[in-house]
Amino acid sequence: MKFVRKYLFTLFLFSFFCAGYVFSQTNRNEWINYDQQYFKIHVSKDGIYRMSYSTLLASGIPVNLIDPRGIQIYHNGEEQYVYIQGEGSTGIFDPNGYIEFYGQRNRGELDLAFFNDQSNQVNPDYSFYSDTSAYFITWDFSTGNKRMTPQNSTDYTSHISSAQQFCYRNIRTNYTGTYYWGSTQSVFTEGEGWFDGSVIIEDAPTTKTIAVPNYFSGSANATFEIAAVGVPANNVTSSVPHHLKLDFLGATRIDRTYTGYQFVKETLSLPASQLSNSIQFVFSSNDESQPDINDRNVVSYININYPHTWDFENQNYFEFYLPTNSSATKDYLEINNFISTSSVYLYDLTNHERISVQNSGGVLKTLVNYPNTERFLVMCNQAGVKSVDRITKVSPDNKFTDYVGLYPSADYLIITHSSLWNEAQQYADYRSSTGYNVAIINVDQLYDQYAYGICKHPVSIRNYCQELYSLSSRPRILFL
Repeated sequence: MKFVRKYLFTLFLFSFFCAGYVFSQTNRNEWINYDQQYFKIHVSKDGIYRMSYSTLLASGIPVNLIDPRGIQIYHNGEEQYVYIQGEGSTGIFDPNGYIEFYGQRNRGELDLAFFNDQSNQVNPDYSFYSDTSAYFITWDFSTGNKRMTPQNSTDYTSHISSAQQFCYRNIRTNYTGTYYWGSTQSVFTEGEGWFDGSVIIEDAPTTKTIAVPNYFSGSANATFEIAAVGVPANNVTSSVPHHLKLDFLGATRIDRTYTGYQFVKETLSLPASQLSNSIQFVFSSNDESQPDINDRNVVSYININYPHTWDFENQNYFEFYLPTNSSATKDYLEINNFISTSSVYLYDLTNHERISVQNSGGVLKTLVNYPNTERFLVMCNQAGVKSVDRITKVSPDNKFTDYVGLYPSADYLIITHSSLWNEAQQYADYRSSTGYNVAIINVDQLYDQYAYGICKHPVSIRNYCQELYSLSSRPRILFL
């Protein structure tokens, strides 16, 4: 995990006194029921995750006492679709059962709040603060919570004639070796972020090689999205000229001039027939307008979305997109070269279905619903299923603290960490003796409640202040 502590004190003060600047509609803790218990699930990679009954019980979650039909998992304030093996209809969780869900690492959505212009975020796929995201498991007394629907249709013959020739595979490479400060202002700005550690300079091109296996070379297009950033000296402003060229697949694809901390973000569409199994992207900087100034640029990311055959590369886990198919009522898939020595399932994450797969001599057959829409699908065997990083309590009593309700009249807010609680209490006693109504707030609770569990993200304090401001604009003192 990588954290940035750039002028956080300034950001916090800005967040308190200008709280309505970005988040005027939501404080991001509306998903919490303060009467329910919550446990925090830590996830740092994309994938299908499984938590067994025994793992849940060992983490302190009383699955032996609760009705599994009431289980919910939340991520970024939204309830997630889950599959529960052993859920049944009796209100008793089978000890041999488990919970499955699709988890994703943290990305850059929350960082947007601190950009001077949100369009200056170069790579939304990579967070400035942490790659670990949080999922929160809780339970209520309802039985209508979000579940993946099992599908077991095997009427293959009726749909073979309308089978599609290919799917789409997305390959994204984020280059994040070095942090670049951009124009070093107290908010995030143009040209700031984690980018490639190898700087593209004049007479020293940078080559990035990306494998594109099993591409379909027929009538279809591949899409390339590429971003590169100017990295002059760390001055508040810069007009250093840049001239970036990018060559790949036998031609110059980008030829752009720009200045200072500006960046290039291009989307290109090419016929799949031009693809190769390994593509070399050659970046060069060659500005000649000011020969005494070195032209410096770095790569941010390369994203390739390309048509892929039904050969799934001898993998245990495979993500792909299934295009719309107007000629079908169901899509018939016949997949080769996927490891099938254990049971295999296909997950339609667009329509929240868990689809059975038939193994016919190593050829995997299945049917997918909703051919009128593009679908994001994951094929996974038992070896491809991931275990969560860890499960932790949100507090000693497993409940969130409603600080707004607990301290409605507080005019002096102390935000601290549990390791400094005794010292904070001493200071709170002093401030109380001078006439202030003091509230002490655990910053870890703010991370979980107001930043969706992203540790050390300053948007947590900003959103908490936003909620206070929305209730009353009266002055308050904030002490961190």
